[in-house]
Amino acid sequence: MHKRPAASAEQVLPARGLAGQCARAAAVGGALGLVVIVFASTIRNQELEALGELAVAVLAAWALSWPLLRIVRVGRPWLTALLAPVALVALARGLAMLASSVSVLGPWYQATTVIAVTVVTAGSYAAAAFVGGPGARAHWRITVAVAVVVLISVSIVVEPI
Repeated sequence: MHKRPAASAEQVLPARGLAGQCARAAAVGGALGLVVIVFASTIRNQELEALGELAVAVLAAWALSWPLLRIVRVGRPWLTALLAPVALVALARGLAMLASSVSVLGPWYQATTVIAVTVVTAGSYAAAAFVGGPGARAHWRITVAVAVVVLISVSIVVEPI
């Protein structure tokens, strides 16, 4: 009789591929974005010290991202955690360019902002996992990285106009 080899722990994990890795990173990014939104909504003081409190919340979320990415088994979590803020800046600036051309949303403004921030943070972590994680072909990594840099550059050029 032939014995079957024991299954390794990695074979039991669902969605081990690149898409699953990006989805798990997006889930972490979206959750961290929601946490920062909830914290920002509790700030009553809209002065300069409130900006400092929000900056601390964003830095704390960024510091938590590496352990969370490691827990959900994203490949190269340290690199994803380092690249995500760059993608976050690019996507946030791109969203800001679009938001200036959108008409008044009225009572849907709050909900739209929460959804937009969640989608932007999730997308930034997914892009960082794609570029920094194992499994993607080099030309696709370069394409996504160049798109992020171009989006930042275009938003800087278009913003003063």
